[in-house]
Amino acid sequence: MASLRVAEPERAVLEMLWGVPQHQTLEEATHLVESLFGLRATLMQPLLESCRSIKAVRLFLNLAKQASLPIMEELDMTRIHTGSATPYVRRHATGTIRT
Repeated sequence: MASLRVAEPERAVLEMLWGVPQHQTLEEATHLVESLFGLRATLMQPLLESCRSIKAVRLFLNLAKQASLPIMEELDMTRIHTGSATPYVRRHATGTIRT
């Protein structure tokens, strides 16, 4: 019998949000996140801290907050990198960052 590897819901939601809007619409992602009341902060916290996709992190935090998911009360937001305070950041050839 072949074994099938399945991602935990905490990791799966970040992978799904990474694909918005190319593979998943924002509306579909919103509906899916709204149903995730059983997420575990002990798994979600390190995933959010190490996630390289600022888009996925920001989307998760925004959608989870809109859905009033209980996990939002358990996350240590000071340890989660959400990128720049402004949504548009670009690096110039000189190495400086401008918004």
